[in-house]
Amino acid sequence: MNHGTIIIDEQEVLRGLRSFERDCRWIDKHNEELKQIYPDEWVACYEERIVEHDASLEALVERLWKKYPKEKKHIAVEFIATEEIEMIL
Repeated sequence: MNHGTIIIDEQEVLRGLRSFERDCRWIDKHNEELKQIYPDEWVACYEERIVEHDASLEALVERLWKKYPKEKKHIAVEFIATEEIEMIL
């Protein structure tokens, strides 16, 4: 059974990863400012700007899939918590 060949453009993958990493760093760098604007909300960052935000992750992701069908894999999404969240690992 032949399922076909998947061709991956390595350069395109690397560009997407770099863009995603840059947006994650942008969110970290602007975290204090984002806390004032989007307290306890999910934010979506693409090309170093907030493109969407919502208190509901599900609603945010649904809009991202509709508005950014090609870019959605490269959009950084993070929760902007006003209080520190303790994590137990």
